[in-house]
Formats: sequence, structure tokens, C-alpha cells
Amino acid sequence: MSPSIRYIVLSDVHLGAENSILTRLEEGMTMADVHVPSPALTSLVDCLRTLVAGNAGGERPTLVAAGDLIDLALSSAERALPVYGQFMRALLSEGDPVVADESILLPGNHDHTLWENTRGRWLEDHMRLDRPRDEPGLKSSRRIGPMLLGQRPQPQSSLLTTFVREWTGRGKASVRVLYPDLALRSDDGRRVVLATHSHYIDGLSLIMSDLLRLVAPDTPTPSDGETMERENWAWIEFFFSSMTRAGRPGALIEVIYDRLQDPKAVEGLIEVIAANLTRSKGKVSAKVERWVIDARSAGWRRSSPRPVTGASPTSCWVTVRGACSRRTPARCGSGWSTRPARCRPTPA
Repeated sequence: MSPSIRYIVLSDVHLGAENSILTRLEEGMTMADVHVPSPALTSLVDCLRTLVAGNAGGERPTLVAAGDLIDLALSSAERALPVYGQFMRALLSEGDPVVADESILLPGNHDHTLWENTRGRWLEDHMRLDRPRDEPGLKSSRRIGPMLLGQRPQPQSSLLTTFVREWTGRGKASVRVLYPDLALRSDDGRRVVLATHSHYIDGLSLIMSDLLRLVAPDTPTPSDGETMERENWAWIEFFFSSMTRAGRPGALIEVIYDRLQDPKAVEGLIEVIAANLTRSKGKVSAKVERWVIDARSAGWRRSSPRPVTGASPTSCWVTVRGACSRRTPARCGSGWSTRPARCRPTPA
């Protein structure tokens, strides 16, 4: 007999996003259909139901959403949340639920605001006078939560919990929020599986840390999740959540975000910014400023992960934020010709 499935871990499904196959679009439109689920969403749930059907005793696994479950950055909540409701209603269908009533959410950059909302609501409840003062919990200055399911506090998203209960009719359904990582331990405690969206270690998410070190070069580089989040949470919340919902500037951020996926498009974007910033300057002054902009942007591009040419077929070395790191062939990429002096190809 095969072992029972205890957890279903999903990531980056971006429910509500117009480019997610789990989002059905209204006929002839580019907005989510909040009434009818996507055929791909229905098929995914049917597949999961088949997989867990062999669980001993009918035990249902816990759903773990490892970031960007709901697209609240580039999609409106009015469209994205109903698609999430469709998904959870299919998973928790009456009489034949696929997953347990409690699900776990590890917010990513596109649904980071759910962590901020949950954290703020939990702190508000915890500060009520009728709460035990010695109850373990989040400190107001701490930006991340516990990593283990058995640790406290165990904050729930009141928004998502209410939403799931209304859409599924299951009064015991709940959504617990952990951030940014979840460590799932084996029964003997000797092995751990880490579930994470890992956005908080991405270069784009660490811009405030980089800016801090431009002003104060002696400031240590953050080496732990708490420091990374404390220095950059406001930027993540602003760029990936608040700013993208800010009317015309928000629409522009969507365009910029799309272009960041294409190096050639990034080059074009930098050219446009440089031209607009120097348009009112004199000819000489404009050339100098554009040279500075190009030099700074070139430095930013070099700080992005770049594979080393001449690497062996089995792996390659790349430089990530100034440090050497080995990558598997699938992550080596192609087309890069710059090799940092401190990195060398892996011996064949």
C-alpha cells in the first residue's frame, strides 16, 4: 500500500490573473469570470481527488499554498477573490472534500498584503485586555512568523477564512497564514521539507537593502529572513501590491513588471527613462546624465544572476549578489559571456 498523502503544496497559480489557466475569462474580455470556474481549475481538482483517494481511512491532506495563490498585485480583489472561492469550493465540495478544512497560506510577493493584513489583525486582537499577557505571539517589531505548524502564534486570515466558509458552506474551514517559510518535519524529526516562495531573497525584493548600503556602505548585508523582511517589507507591499492598484501609475507598473521578464525590453525601458529624465537638459549635461544612468543600470544588470561560459555539461558557476554559487544545467541559461574573475568553471 502506498503511503498516504499528507500535504498538497501548490505555488504560483495566480488565481484571478488574466494569464492564469486556472482563471476563466469572460467571453471576449480580459477579466476573470467570477461565476464559472476554469476547465483547467476543475480538471486540477479532479486530478487531486484521484491522487488522495487512496489515503488510509479517508484522511484528507492539508493544502499548503506556497506563495502567489491569489493574484492581488496585478488583479483586482473583486475578481481574484471569487476565483479563489471557486477553487476552494471545488476542493471542499460537500460529501467528497479533497483537502482538510484548515489550509495553510505562505504569502508570496503577489499576495504579500494578506500577511500584512493577518499580522496586523492578530496584533490588534492580541493587545485586547482580555487576552492572557503571557500568551506567546508576534512582537510588533517582528516581521516574520513561526516556521513550524505546532508553534505559536497561529494567526488566521479573517478575510480568507470568512470567504472560504461563505463559498463552501463549511463552518469549520479556516486559513492559517505563515510567513515566509514552512518547515514540514518527518515523524522522527530527522528530515525537513521546506516550503517557501523565496521571493524575499530575490534581488528585486531587496532593493531597499541595496539602497541602504549605497548610502551607508558599511551596513552589513542581511543574512536572515527577519532582517530581509524588516528592511524590505514596505517596498514589497508598495511595488507588488499598493502601487499596482494606483490607477494609471499602477497600470504603468504592470507594464514595467512584464518588461522585467525580458532583458531586451529592460534595455528599452532604461533608454526611455534616460531620455525622459534628460530631455530638458542641455546637450552636454544630458549626455553626462544619460551616461551615469546607463552606468548605474549596467551595474544593476551585472548584479543579476549570470551563468559562466565554459562550464561543464553537469553544472555551472554563477555570481549572485557578489557571491559564487553552483547551478544545475536547467538554471545555467544561455547567451551570457561575462565571467566574474572570482568565479571559475566547474571542472569537467
